Parts: sequence; structure tokens; C-alpha cells
Amino acid sequence: MNKNITLLRMIIVYAIILAPLLVSAQPDIVGKPAPNWTLKNLEGKAVKFSDFSGKVIILDLWATWCPPCRQEIPAFIELQKQYEKKGLVIIGISLDRTKAPVIQFAKKFGINYPVVMGDAQTA
Repeated sequence: MNKNITLLRMIIVYAIILAPLLVSAQPDIVGKPAPNWTLKNLEGKAVKFSDFSGKVIILDLWATWCPPCRQEIPAFIELQKQYEKKGLVIIGISLDRTKAPVIQFAKKFGINYPVVMGDAQTA
């Protein structure tokens, strides 16, 4: 029991020490809106981040060749189904080099949220 308390105290101390350092590392972005971006969806249409203004957004950077990414997709599909009417939007940003495998993957798994193709600046 004492080991657990000691470990918990150490975690709290580290959190207190490190939190200000993490926040101060990027002070110019804290509390500011996310930067706007424009990427193309799977149909080639431009999609802007600002199109989703006022929504709760989850950005998922993923790729069809990434096993952990593939595993999380069904959970995102369920989240989108459950919370879409409450203002949630999941945006999948694929880091695949071509969109053909992304289109096939999206159809196979029934992705029900916007998917756009990332570029070199996205990653």
C-alpha cells in the first residue's frame, strides 16, 4: 500500500512540475482557435476546417497501412453515430499517398464521417 501512495505522490509532483512547462512550450497557441486548413475529400472536393465551425471536432490522422489506426475506426464510426446530432464531427485525415486504398477502406468499413487526404504539411 505504501508503494502505491509513494507512486501516486511522485506522479502528482511530476504533473505539477511538468504541466507549466508543457503549456509554456507553445504559449502562442493556447486559448486560440485552431488554424484553418483546406484539404480534398475522397471525391476531390475542397473541405475547409472552418466548414465545421461551432462543432465539437475530433481529428483523426490515420492511414490504411497502420494497424492501430485501422483498429480505432469502428469506435469512431460508433461515436459519430451516437453524437452527430449533438454536434460531434469526426474528421479522418488520411496520410496514405494515394486515395484509391482510402476509398476502398472507407466503403468496406462504412466510414460515416468526412475523410480528407492529408499532404506533406498535414503530418
